[in-house]
Amino acid sequence: MLPDVIGRLNNKWQGKYKGRVRLRLHRWEPWATRYKLPLDDVGVYILAKYPSGPPPKVQPLAQEVVYFGETKPGVTTSLKKRLNDFDRTAFRGGTGHGGAENYKKAFPGDDGHDLYVAVCPVCWIPPAQPDDYSGLDSNPEFFVPKLVIPLETCFRGVYVMEWGRLPICNGK
Repeated sequence: MLPDVIGRLNNKWQGKYKGRVRLRLHRWEPWATRYKLPLDDVGVYILAKYPSGPPPKVQPLAQEVVYFGETKPGVTTSLKKRLNDFDRTAFRGGTGHGGAENYKKAFPGDDGHDLYVAVCPVCWIPPAQPDDYSGLDSNPEFFVPKLVIPLETCFRGVYVMEWGRLPICNGK
């Protein structure tokens, strides 16, 4: 169901933004090697605990999913920064990331050895001509980050439809 939702959102945004916004859910990556993922854009990330390793294909509705997170418009400018915030709070004694605070409570003493991350960046494809923003709401650096919120809301909503609850680290 969720891949269908991502496809439908992608199609809607492609139509509205003339093929300039693209969504792609990337593979699971161990937490320790997360920098292999494309983390320069804004977007949504999914964390899951797989003691025996993840399945080959990302399954955002798997019970092993523990958290859906997002870059915060106007606050975090990339998935890399947001994952660094999570890491600092969950594993390095820092504070400030709510999902990571919940992670520490749910998995006390955990070092992230069986934690995996998948990302869904919201990528902007620039127009051929720099001034070709006809029909767009505004400059992409302002509206693209705002597309992240409905994307994460979809992930959470479909997960709740499947399991009747949010992932353990999304709950307050």
